[in-house]
Amino acid sequence: MKLVYIETKKPVHIGDEFQYRHHNAPAHAPSETLIVTEIMKPRHGGSTGRVYADKDGRNGCGGYYPSVYGMEWIEREDQTEDGLA
Repeated sequence: MKLVYIETKKPVHIGDEFQYRHHNAPAHAPSETLIVTEIMKPRHGGSTGRVYADKDGRNGCGGYYPSVYGMEWIEREDQTEDGLA
């Protein structure tokens, strides 16, 4: 199982900086740079895990589903191509 950025398919690592704009932000609002501080793998086939990130690397933004940050798990052993195992 590997966490990757959806657009580039490059692996996500703790310490990575990435651009994020809140889904409720106006289209003209600038994105902000966040730093990946923790990655929690999914615990079962119906879980997506969590990604923790913050502006200064201290976990202040909390954990969100990977898709919120433009990330996804690939090569999951706990799921089939069409959903849960």
